[in-house]
Amino acid sequence: MFETLPFHLEYYIFTLVPDSLIIGSFIITMVLVAVLWKYKYLILLNEIVFLIICHTLVFRIATTSIEYEFNPFWALLRFTSGDPEIFWQTGLNIFMFIPIGLFLCLSFRQLKWWHILSIGLIFSMSIELMQLVLHRGLCESADVICNSAGSLFGYGCVKAFKKEKRW
Repeated sequence: MFETLPFHLEYYIFTLVPDSLIIGSFIITMVLVAVLWKYKYLILLNEIVFLIICHTLVFRIATTSIEYEFNPFWALLRFTSGDPEIFWQTGLNIFMFIPIGLFLCLSFRQLKWWHILSIGLIFSMSIELMQLVLHRGLCESADVICNSAGSLFGYGCVKAFKKEKRW
């Protein structure tokens, strides 16, 4: 698709633009947090959502085929067959959504655990469906489960720290 762009623009699109966009969004976020300190958690939540969307959709190269896996236990089967990379991919899917639960809980203190789980589930399903429609990555149900669990884990971290009076 991008091999035909003049002046090697495909190189610019997939290397320089992502780096400068991420660095620029980080700088803008830090300025906004400094200026609007009262809304720091909401600003950081927006930055995390932006980074997740960039990572999972925007900066992925489109494929010509639709890729999906709706068996939620396929990763577990691959791990038990001796593929340790799946362990890291699953862990990163959980880890990626922990800030969603953290910042949702800190931004909107009235939210309960099922609200956080629902938001994480809807956001993750939206990403996976967009990956399916746009042919960008593997659409899989295991990611939805891991991402939702990560957002719930972030919520649990905030609640545990608040119970200990550390936050």
